[in-house]
Amino acid sequence: MENPKTIMMILAFCFFNIAHQILRVNAAGNSDQSLAPAIYVFGDSTVDAGNNNHLNTVANANRWPYAIDFNNIRGRHTNGKNLADFAAMHLGLPLPPAYLNLTDSERSTIATGINYGSGACGILNTSRVVRD
Repeated sequence: MENPKTIMMILAFCFFNIAHQILRVNAAGNSDQSLAPAIYVFGDSTVDAGNNNHLNTVANANRWPYAIDFNNIRGRHTNGKNLADFAAMHLGLPLPPAYLNLTDSERSTIATGINYGSGACGILNTSRVVRD
């Protein structure tokens, strides 16, 4: 049986690919202009871009070997780009920055999207593990 995480990644890729095809239209017939001006990301460690570096949790990726293939930008639970990054690139948007990495003024002026993903996230406060 396939790994459930692999299946979810494949389904998410298919969703983004279909969404991209739907959004890339233009009244003049030019398919290079996107109707999606921004991407806002919500999720867990599969899309966390560094938010957990600012939280009191053991679920952070602010150490080696995380991000070794991504200019050593720490905080990602991958060694490179995550699914949200690939979706943004596919839509012709810049990579969405982690919400907690931005200043208040940046948060209010950014127009291309923000990543709110947080590793080990859950609906309940008891979902996360807090550092001692």
